[in-house]
Amino acid sequence: MEEEAILPSEPEETEAEEKEIRTNFTQTVFFVETMHHGGMGKVYVARCKTDRKLYALKTILLEKRKTEEEREAFFKRFRWEGQIWAILGKHRNIVQAYWAEQDQFYRPLLIMEYVDGHSKYGVTLRDWIKKHNLEGKMLPISFILKIANEVLTALLYAKRIMKEELDMEFVHRDLKPENILITKKGVAKVTDFGLVKAFGEAGGDITLKVKEDEVERVTFMATKGICGTPPYMAPEQWRGEELEERTDVYALGCILYEMITGKTPFIRYSIEACRNAHLYETPKSPEMEEDDVPNALNILVLKCLSKDKKDRPKLSELRNELQRIYRELFGRKLEVKDTGDKLNVFDWHSRGICFSQLGLQGKAIICFNEALKIDPKKARIYHNRGDAYAFIGQYENAIKDYNRAIELNPNDPKFYNNLGIIFLDILNQHEKAIDNFTKAIELDPNFYSAYNNRGMAYNNLGQYDQAINNLEKVIELNPNLADSYLNLGNTYSYKDQNELAIEYYNKAIELNQQFALAYFNRGNSYRDIGQYELAIRDYDKAIELRPREVSTHFHGIESLPYLNRAKAYEILGEYRQAIENFNCFIEVASPQYAQDVEEAKKMIEELKGRAEKMF
Repeated sequence: MEEEAILPSEPEETEAEEKEIRTNFTQTVFFVETMHHGGMGKVYVARCKTDRKLYALKTILLEKRKTEEEREAFFKRFRWEGQIWAILGKHRNIVQAYWAEQDQFYRPLLIMEYVDGHSKYGVTLRDWIKKHNLEGKMLPISFILKIANEVLTALLYAKRIMKEELDMEFVHRDLKPENILITKKGVAKVTDFGLVKAFGEAGGDITLKVKEDEVERVTFMATKGICGTPPYMAPEQWRGEELEERTDVYALGCILYEMITGKTPFIRYSIEACRNAHLYETPKSPEMEEDDVPNALNILVLKCLSKDKKDRPKLSELRNELQRIYRELFGRKLEVKDTGDKLNVFDWHSRGICFSQLGLQGKAIICFNEALKIDPKKARIYHNRGDAYAFIGQYENAIKDYNRAIELNPNDPKFYNNLGIIFLDILNQHEKAIDNFTKAIELDPNFYSAYNNRGMAYNNLGQYDQAINNLEKVIELNPNLADSYLNLGNTYSYKDQNELAIEYYNKAIELNQQFALAYFNRGNSYRDIGQYELAIRDYDKAIELRPREVSTHFHGIESLPYLNRAKAYEILGEYRQAIENFNCFIEVASPQYAQDVEEAKKMIEELKGRAEKMF
């Protein structure tokens, strides 16, 4: 069943707890000045504590996702699309996205350029259209052509950058007057790149509406993979077909029509009626609604609204034709800027973070290098470049960058923590790791990740009581981290205190019922106390959950639940099940388990003999 949200369209006072927004990854603090409800969530206008500039911060209506799995899928998709938007960099006709992450409330957050609109007409093209409608006037033809030209310039730039940087095709998918901002100087800036795709691909049905003058207007819908804003959706979008640049041309045709006439081509009051109109009905000619429409523009708008996308112009063809019409009417050329603006150190750094979070570490390092050419004294950039080097296994370079970051700013605990992680996980230098985690904790006594990492280092040294002290501190500081209970459970299992270990695994599973590794480790503890049926039940669950967690929690041991389940079945005398699981283990085991594979093969032959004797 579809879920609806009715959203006010005017700015509201922020709630007390939302006066300050902190980002979790970059630890940036923003002071909120105003808050608006948008079609997909809240937009805050907030001042950054560091540079005192205004930014627009967009959060999304995550509560509209009906299950935790949908919420997680949506957040990943939102962050992915936000990072891709940020890769576009800086262009005069695009609202710049800097980076995407979570805020202190664990909401997805996109940090964007703040656009200050016109004092009379507002900040969105929707505001301009409404204002002129109220005044009983149409927008000037020169303005209409200029705005359309700038929107097309933005789309063509995005298309080129996406192909060059990510080898991806680009379609905006949700062009509408609300997603075209207009600056004080009357320059159009396109916004919300890719965010509609996040809704469409994360699952679930949703309809968002806004109430204006006692009339509800659908501002967004997503159902069965079909997503967009109904008055601007092309026929292929309604049919759930593959989209391309001429899908955006259709939406721009609807926007041109609305700028000329003050209304969309099809005014319908239900989604089904809107769908049928876009699929089957022919719109009235714009010149039938307004007398002063140039014939060439009238023909071009109708061509953009062709039902078959093959009959629509491409983006570049549409821009060329609009420029030709403008020259004929006004005797001069429309300004076009196809290149991006020069990036400053902040832009390069933000871009590097986005590439890094997209997993494109090579491109991230190039961006960090460019940032450091401009300002070689930025500790945070060295730190983030160190993260990128660590990700691709260049640990010597990572250590150099972390040390340089510490040299420039010895008071940031994250620098010591990440340096410690390399000593812990890669170099197995646990004492050095502990020294760095301890320094991080001295700088921030509430840095629970550093306590967790120090606990893991003590575990590796066999100093289990010290490990327990640190891991208990993690839970004290953040009692809702499933990983912390898992790690404590592991420590007690190392001490052969399996009943206590099981208690902590229970808590980890209570907090995260999809936690495959917690089931696996609890199964091992049940096995170690002789409760083989319970162990098998947990191995079953670990195997069921394993595919979605292999890269996150299993760290190369995705085959071990089969091996341990096989051994449990063997002890219970269920030889056929044991043989089946040994075979599964052999099939999926990585090369590091070659010796276990050979032993499993021997066990299969031995168990076949036992089974023959039994039957």
